Amino acid sequence: MALIDIVLPYIRDDSSSTEEIQSIIDSAVAYLTNAGVTEDETNPLYILAVKMLTVHWNENREPIGSTSKIAFGLEGIITQLQNI
Repeated sequence: MALIDIVLPYIRDDSSSTEEIQSIIDSAVAYLTNAGVTEDETNPLYILAVKMLTVHWNENREPIGSTSKIAFGLEGIITQLQNI
């Protein structure tokens, strides 16, 4: 199953297009890769991290320079995934 099919039901915002969500998912995957996480769509923690990043970035579209806390627990999940 494609990540978009897994993530879309997790998002509560119907105003974003599928293309916008796919772009955010691609960015989440790149973010995790750059954080040293191996892409593994069979790992439930990896899927959760992609979902959490996608939802967070979709709901917090702010001007460049604004900061917001990453979703609670995501840093711990990334740390666990880095050690696999």
